[in-house]
Order: sequence, then C-alpha cells, then structure tokens
Amino acid sequence: MKKIFVLILTFALALTAVSVPAFAADTDTIGKGGSAVKDVKATYSAGDSAAIVYSVDITWGEMSFTYNDGAWDPDTHKYDASWSPKGNTVTVTNHSNTAVTAKLSYTAADNYTDIAGKFEKGELSLATAVGTDISNAPHGSDTLTVSGALSSETPADTIIGRVTVTLN
Repeated sequence: MKKIFVLILTFALALTAVSVPAFAADTDTIGKGGSAVKDVKATYSAGDSAAIVYSVDITWGEMSFTYNDGAWDPDTHKYDASWSPKGNTVTVTNHSNTAVTAKLSYTAADNYTDIAGKFEKGELSLATAVGTDISNAPHGSDTLTVSGALSSETPADTIIGRVTVTLN
C-alpha cells in the first residue's frame, strides 16, 4: 500500500514539473544592421451601422397665452379681442441617422373645445444628421396660434389644450 502511495505521489510531482508554455508575444533576435518583420492582422466584425437610430431634441416654448377681450369697434360692430403669445414656438432638432418628419398638433382640453389651436406649418421635414456637426444638426421650428374666446372667470394659467409632436 505504501508503494502505491509513493508511486502516485511521484507521478503527481512529475506532472507538476512539466513546463507549461507561456503565450507570450513572438520574439525576434537581431544584430546590428538586421531587421525583423511581423505581419499585422485584422478581422472585420459587423456592427449595427445599418440600424436606423432615431434621436430628436424637442425644445418647447413656454406655450402660454394671454387673452384680451378687446374694445368695442363701432365700425365692425365687433370686439377686437386678441391673444398674446409667450413662447409659442416648438423647435425639433434631428440627431438621427435618417431623415425624419415631425407632425405638430394641438388638441383642446375638454372644457375649452371652443378655443382652437393651429400650427403655422404643422409638419417639419428634417434631413438626416449623418455628416453634420452637432451644432449644425438639421432643425426646424413651428409656431402655434390660438383663437376663440376665453371667459373672464377663467383662472390664470389654466390648461386650455395640449401640443403633441409625433415622429414619422
């Protein structure tokens, strides 16, 4: 039994003494005036360069309006009411690798359906951002106007509607 144990132990020690090759870089030894050459290798790995990536920035104006019921105009027999906008512009900037179309729309709030909102253009067609600097990314702006009458009993800063930007 002792002999078998010694034999196994000797075999185990012999295995640990076997050298293991190291996976180091190739080494060339050259003398004065000599040179060495090593090939440079490359492998292509396909990425997602064909994938379409959508990314746009939407910059909202304040979207705040003040209604002035105006004064009586005896020549037209109407009040010359008007809306004064504060920040009624929406700007869309395209950072996508494809062209985009942004559609802008206004929807009146439930209790204010008699107040209409309309964008000057309603649609912004923006070129791809490929080949542009971030500071020169394709962008466009549109302006909202509202019409209709607002009751004098309406509290300040009441939400009268909602603006939506949809990408196509």
